[in-house]
Order: sequence, then structure tokens, then C-alpha cells
Amino acid sequence: MPTFTIALPVHNGMPYIAAAIESLLHQTYHQFDIVVLENGSTDTTVSVIEAYHDPRIRIVPSQKFLGIEDNWKRILDIETPSEFLVLMCADDIVFPTFLEEIVTLIQSEPAATLYHTGAIFMDEQGRSRQPMQAGTYRENACEFLSRLHTFREDVCGSGFVMRFADFQRVGGYPSFKRLLFADFYCYYALTRLGYKICSPTPLVGFRQHTQGMTSQSVIHDFVIAAGQYREMLSRDVDVDTRLLDQFLHKLLLVQYRRYVFDRIKHRHRDFHPAFEEYQHRFLVAPYPTKAFAYDFPMRWYVRLAKMPIWAIRIIFYYGLLIVISIRKKRMAQ
Repeated sequence: MPTFTIALPVHNGMPYIAAAIESLLHQTYHQFDIVVLENGSTDTTVSVIEAYHDPRIRIVPSQKFLGIEDNWKRILDIETPSEFLVLMCADDIVFPTFLEEIVTLIQSEPAATLYHTGAIFMDEQGRSRQPMQAGTYRENACEFLSRLHTFREDVCGSGFVMRFADFQRVGGYPSFKRLLFADFYCYYALTRLGYKICSPTPLVGFRQHTQGMTSQSVIHDFVIAAGQYREMLSRDVDVDTRLLDQFLHKLLLVQYRRYVFDRIKHRHRDFHPAFEEYQHRFLVAPYPTKAFAYDFPMRWYVRLAKMPIWAIRIIFYYGLLIVISIRKKRMAQ
């Protein structure tokens, strides 16, 4: 029967680490161990984990504080791993039959190089929001990338399973900024070694965080990571770079739009000079007209973020009056 090593990198994992650990310990399939790659937590993360007194849990502390990229890189150096590796984020959960379902997939498709199940989005309190878009049952690398880049398949960092030897072979997660897009590239590289198998049953809970996701530093890192992801994929002649560019630009636009609305909400008007360069280079320049067929030109968002709040209100109310006027005319006709 397959055995699993579950890698769980963590730094200051409160208040979610307990839910992650308990979801693993309640698996109906028991042939696994948990390797916690602890990265200098200053909260009660370590004491919470140690309180379980379960021999399957092994804490591996770092000698010094590491960035998230380097801490996840430590997965490659896990001592005496099992044949199969499960990647797990410290704020996500898996449902009790997750490993049991993965075993079924492995037994049905032993030649596959990547396995996963469906997942659901959760809010910060762990409440279910909506199911994520699962992949088709079997996909090769090109099919996986095509579905990913056309927003027909959602990918999260947790719940993906591969042979540990294959994970080492592809070099693990690439050291993209904040590991943004790193899971996409790693799973693509693993799928290239063979093919990917997915069970549509949602057995992973992916926690979405809103706090801090609209800061200028996050957008800055998002842009850098997008460039790293594009550079890596562009080396592969089989990758559709046009589709890749559209995918990255739409993601950046959504992120930037959230940033703009957040700044309007909190009445912030300052822009860092470096961010000005990035927003033009990666957001405005590639699509001077529109990123979406139904969306505003990107320049409008840039101008909107810099306008004083009173001007935005005037534009909003003026637009609302126009909509009401048009609606009245249509009703009169």
C-alpha cells in the first residue's frame, strides 16, 4: 500500500495550524507521517503542534529565519521520506477521505506523475464559499496549462500528491517571489514527466485571505513573480506564450483593480516611484486598450486611483443619473 510524507511548512501558523493538523490526523487512511518545516515562529505554533503527542508528527526547525521561498525549498531535504509526497499549506485543511481517494487514484493510474482531488474555497473563518474548478480526470502537460491559462481550472498549493523522487527531479517549487505562481510551474513540470490525474470530489479546503492582499508591496511582488513565471515557461517551445500573456495580464488586472478600490475606500493617494514603473510596464503597456472584451481600459484604473475622492463621487453620481435617465426613456417607450 502507498505511504505518504505530508510536508507542512509553517511560520506563525496561528490560528489555523490546529485545524490543518487535525484534518490530517483524522484521515481514514493511516499510512502517513507529517513533517512540519517550522520556520522560527514567534507565536504558539510549536506548542500547539507538540501538544498532539502523535508519533507521526515530526517537527524540523530551521536554524535561522528563512523567507517563504527557502522554507518550502527545505522539502527537498526531508530525511527518510515516504514514496509519495503530499504538499500542504498551514492554513488549509483536507477532508477525512482525502488520502483514501488518492490511494484509489494511484492504484488505478500507477503511471501518473501527479495526483489531486477537487477543492473548495473557504473564508478566513473556515466557512465554505464555493467549489474550485477541478481539472478533468486525466490531463497531459499542454492540456493542464491550457485549462489553467483560460481559467477553466483552479489550482491551490495544498492537496497535490507526487512521488518524492519526481518532486526532487523537477527541483521542487521554483523560488518565485513569495512563491506566487510557483505551484503552477511545479505542477506543470511534474505533469510533463507523465500525466496528471484528478478526482473531482472536493476533499481539500483552500482558505482565502483578504487582509493585506491589496497592499502595494503585494502587487509589487505579484508583478515580479508573474515575470519569473513567464520567463520559465517561455523556455518551453510547447507553451502558448500569447495565452500565457493574456492569463498573466488578467490576473494582474484583477489584483490591481482590488488595489485601486482599496485605495479609494481608504482615501490613499501616494504611489511609490518603482510601482509607477511596474504598473505601466506590466499593466498598461501590454494592453493599452482593454484586457477583457467587457472591461474598462487599464489606463482608466490608473487614473481612477490618482483622482481625489470628490471627483470620483461626482463621476459616480453623474453616471448613475445617466443610467436612470436611459432606463426611464426605455420604460416610456
